[in-house]
Amino acid sequence: MSLLKKFKKATGVANVNEVNLFFTEHNENGFMSKTELFEFAKGMTDFQFGHLEELFTYTNYRAKITNKLEPKLDNKTQEHVLWVHLELKNGKRRLPIPNNEGLLKFLVQYQQEGIAFNCDLELLLAEAGVNFSESKV
Repeated sequence: MSLLKKFKKATGVANVNEVNLFFTEHNENGFMSKTELFEFAKGMTDFQFGHLEELFTYTNYRAKITNKLEPKLDNKTQEHVLWVHLELKNGKRRLPIPNNEGLLKFLVQYQQEGIAFNCDLELLLAEAGVNFSESKV
């Protein structure tokens, strides 16, 4: 039984929003807190942020992850990254994502259980408290 089904059964809620499944504030078995996601995204370079956004776009399309997910040391940056290999309809994509325990847990569960996750990074960040209507530039 997938985590989403277990969560719906345990809470008695028929229509559980994926955002509520993702965050630990709404689900004790969630993947990260809103603050953790906010700080994780805030610490990224533009390049890393683009890859994270792309990753959530592909999970939205239910792309298949084809490699074993584990943190690996990037020799150039000396940071641990998660290499995510995605199989798309017309090709393959490899994305280096900064290592994060909660994100790794989410991706492993996505890969192993096939959880449907119809949520993009913008929606997750908005739920985490980012106000996209305010500009600081």
